[in-house]
Amino acid sequence: MIIKYTDIQWDVPLADDLFNPEVPEGWQLSRTQIKTIDYKENKLAPGITLRIYTIDHNWEIIDEDVATIIQAVETTYPNSNKLRDVKVTIELNKEAAQYLYENVNATREGFLTGDFNNELSIVVKHNKDNPNRLTFDLSGLYLSLSNIEKRYFTETSLKD
Repeated sequence: MIIKYTDIQWDVPLADDLFNPEVPEGWQLSRTQIKTIDYKENKLAPGITLRIYTIDHNWEIIDEDVATIIQAVETTYPNSNKLRDVKVTIELNKEAAQYLYENVNATREGFLTGDFNNELSIVVKHNKDNPNRLTFDLSGLYLSLSNIEKRYFTETSLKD
């Protein structure tokens, strides 16, 4: 196969209307904003409870097993009726991580459930690439990441 390009022009001025930010009639523009915060030493605030267990409740990980909060990701949808998503990733201490590693095969497909501060039932994702980390969704609290930090973490990094 031979491909031949002809009539190539460089630095040709483009029409201004190519970059018109107005949405044409009948079209809709949707935006998604993702804010990621990587933490260093944040933990769950004193008095905040976390319980993570297998479906059959044969074993559980509790808030004292959390070594640190690693990351939080907030996804918002401006000009939309869709609510924000807030996901938090924690790292377990060595003993709890080993316990999880030994028992995760006993769960159905690594599926874990939990309770966050007696306020929200959560589904917990076990990170197979980094087995001492767990991620769960706090969107059901209906709070911004900033408010979640203020209420539930030892330190905050966001401002309203």
